[in-house]
Amino acid sequence: YGKRDVKMDIYSLQGKLLCSAVINAAKGRVEIDLSTFANGMYLIRVTAEGLPDVTKRVVVNSNR
Repeated sequence: YGKRDVKMDIYSLQGKLLCSAVINAAKGRVEIDLSTFANGMYLIRVTAEGLPDVTKRVVVNSNR
């Protein structure tokens, strides 16, 4: 995403926003702890001004 700030949102499969983070272009990365999320599938949506949105699936399986 080059020198753009990026917004990352995590949604349930029902479309409920669960978590949001802004990744500053200067910092370049952010870590989000998913250990509090229940096992299952979630959607991560990444947006940046002037670029297409990207949505990916992530599976949380803590095997506790």
